[in-house]
Amino acid sequence: MAPFLLLAGLVALAYGAAIDNEYVWDDRYFLVDFAWMDSLASAWRTAFSPLFMAEAYVRPLPLLTLYADNLFGVHRAAVSHGVNIALHFATASLVFLLARDAVRQMAHESQGGSKPALAAAALFAVHPALTEAVVWVSSRFDLLATLFMMAGFWLSTRDRLRDGALASGVGALFLLAAFSKELAAVFPVILVAFIVLREAARRGGPPSLKVLLHRRWKLTFGVLFFAGLAYLAVRFHVLAGSAGISRPSYDLEQWVRTCAAIARYVQLTFLPFAGNSPQHTFIWNAQRTLIDYLPHIAISVLFALSVAWLLMRRTRSGWVLAAWSVGYLLVIHLVPISIGNNVVQQRFMYLPTAVLFSLAPYMLAGIKLSHAAKRAVPAFLLVLLLAALVVVRSIVPAWKADLSLWAWARKMDPASGMARENLIWAYLDRGMYEELDREVELLSKDGISTSINAPINVGVSHHNRGDMELALSYYEMAKAKSDTATQAQRSALLNNMAGAYARLGRDQEAVDAIRKAIALDRNNHMALANLLAFCDGYTVNLAGYDEVVLRRAAERRATILRTLKEYRPGSSLAGLCPVELQKK
Repeated sequence: MAPFLLLAGLVALAYGAAIDNEYVWDDRYFLVDFAWMDSLASAWRTAFSPLFMAEAYVRPLPLLTLYADNLFGVHRAAVSHGVNIALHFATASLVFLLARDAVRQMAHESQGGSKPALAAAALFAVHPALTEAVVWVSSRFDLLATLFMMAGFWLSTRDRLRDGALASGVGALFLLAAFSKELAAVFPVILVAFIVLREAARRGGPPSLKVLLHRRWKLTFGVLFFAGLAYLAVRFHVLAGSAGISRPSYDLEQWVRTCAAIARYVQLTFLPFAGNSPQHTFIWNAQRTLIDYLPHIAISVLFALSVAWLLMRRTRSGWVLAAWSVGYLLVIHLVPISIGNNVVQQRFMYLPTAVLFSLAPYMLAGIKLSHAAKRAVPAFLLVLLLAALVVVRSIVPAWKADLSLWAWARKMDPASGMARENLIWAYLDRGMYEELDREVELLSKDGISTSINAPINVGVSHHNRGDMELALSYYEMAKAKSDTATQAQRSALLNNMAGAYARLGRDQEAVDAIRKAIALDRNNHMALANLLAFCDGYTVNLAGYDEVVLRRAAERRATILRTLKEYRPGSSLAGLCPVELQKK
């Protein structure tokens, strides 16, 4: 019990201040924009829908927990942060249990091993590079997927379980992880490493795949196969008609990006006291090309060759490093991932780092230390823990609110278009228009490329200030970037344009824009609210709209109608209502 209490205290000391943080970044999408969700039925329906509409993500379990935060937490961010911290403690506890089992297997003992295992778990608990995964509520996907996978790895070490019970339990945990995040695809491969390393430690020989021929593991991997088929069936059903994953293109830029990602993840894992940031921009242009990335390429190639060499020599270190590396296979740009122009995202480090610290005893057990070194190790670990704790506690306040988060991200990575455009949004959200205008000027001066979101938000700022012509000029800039935008983004843009056209009396353009906005996204309640305001006095055919979308639109309609009448006193709104949408 004492190790778990120590871990709980360490996690609380490191992350306790996050309880006072607000919802930031994508949290607003899940926990503010969806604040209308008022029943488990609506939560269930929304959770089993494609995430972000156009993306190939099916993650119902974390979504259900996020929506539960709303339903039972009364929209309080403290509840959501508390859940994340609790999940992190649970994962750190599993790291301890797995590391302790590894120590015991290496020592051929059934007891002991708590001290080195606690050191591994403590280092994981306060690892600075993992801060994003814990303090950002929307990292619930990574937290839950990792927790279920780590629980599956731990269950595989329970020798007293019958074969059928173990296989069923591991299969169920794999399925839960898969419904949390697609990252679970690496679970069977990493499970092989846990099984092989554990058996090698027991036998006192080199790692061998022959252990997988045992009935216990053939049954387990058979269950995993059918669990995977069940997941794919649900995934296919949910994603029917969505965009899916785009086909990767492996040109020079893509390979360099992969090398840069590997090098960055290696650095952040083993030297995590500097360079932490929500953004790590990859730049590939005339100013920064292959020559600039030669150190990253050298590090990644050297690392890959080292792991391959250690595996060929059948060493435990090779297997540990290979298992750690497998955790990154889906996030080093070998397959397309939607993280803007980032080369890495630190929340993606959560599972691989948990695996690394859990398996570390297999790699470190053979190291022989002098008596002086053995006496120095505890002091070194204590200094390491304290340093990590200080860094984590310095990062947590940066995630306090969107404004502090993106100001910090801009400072750490000035070349990040995402950081700059999100800072613009934070200024917009707080009505800080002077600061917003200044950032727009700097963005243009620095030549930083952004997504469709930046011109939309700048347009909204002028929209709010009453300058519809200037707002439309920025909306047109956004429209020029819409080829890579999602349907939801294009719908939001067209809805904004419709509102500006309507205020300027350009009725036909408003009609065309609102028609397209509705067609692109029937869940866009703001577009429906505009439509209802445009069609004031008419009975609009609302068949097929979701009940919640209708309710949210009705709540906004009155405000929009009042604003329209202020802009167009005495002017008829009849020309704003699309004829085909009027109920016959």
